[in-house]
Amino acid sequence: MAIYTSCVIAQDSMKGMEEVVLRYFTGLFKANDVNYIHMQSVVELVQPKVTAEMNADLCAPYSAAEIKAALFQMYPTKAPGPDGMPPLFFQKYWEIVGSDVVSAVQHFLHTGQFLGEINYTHIFLIPKVKDPISLDMSKAYDRMEWSFLEAVLYRLGFDENWIGRSYHEMCHYCEGIKICEGAPVIHHLLFANDSLLFGKATLSECQHIQSVLNAYELASGQQINFAKSSIVFSKRVPEANKLSLASFLGVAIEVKHEKYLGLPTYLGRN
Repeated sequence: MAIYTSCVIAQDSMKGMEEVVLRYFTGLFKANDVNYIHMQSVVELVQPKVTAEMNADLCAPYSAAEIKAALFQMYPTKAPGPDGMPPLFFQKYWEIVGSDVVSAVQHFLHTGQFLGEINYTHIFLIPKVKDPISLDMSKAYDRMEWSFLEAVLYRLGFDENWIGRSYHEMCHYCEGIKICEGAPVIHHLLFANDSLLFGKATLSECQHIQSVLNAYELASGQQINFAKSSIVFSKRVPEANKLSLASFLGVAIEVKHEKYLGLPTYLGRN
């Protein structure tokens, strides 16, 4: 077995593969420069939502019962650490180790101090093909800069202590779509791992969408993975327009998207 680096150099020794994986994840999770002008313009669009009563509940001390409930909600045999101890061990022997677990968790939540060894984990390369030999280094994985996330949390109204522990703009520029007369305009839907944007099949609409996405990237540090993004057109959009708009956005046309989550994509003439 071997892993190819970004320079297409095969590494087949344990040390070499370890260095490739370490370099990859170090680059993936390192902090990036954020455009603070764009970040401020995006954050200002967020409407405060968190009340004083909500903050009081969030900042209340964690009880032993809450910590135990969280542990016992974990799947017994998932995510064992390097010590081989899955949640099942702590669940089965809670009467013996429970007080130590509660003490360690409360110490971390109240002080922010955390033993690094507790966060150690295993990295496995799971084969997706018969003879896997490469690790894809070109994918644009999602990232989120803490400075942006922190600014959004403050804007929402979260308490400073809670923050320490732990696409509204689209509506102004894009026309969106309506499924029928009198229905509300839809600009975007966020469901599970999917972000769905809706708009008219015009160049100006695509320009507005691209502008919002670019501003969000500059503000948050995240990157849109256009290689995994696609566009679906109404049946009445001319073929030439489809090709032109998809090319402008840099995404592929989804030619067969009859259903999404079991529901039909097209209704009637739309």
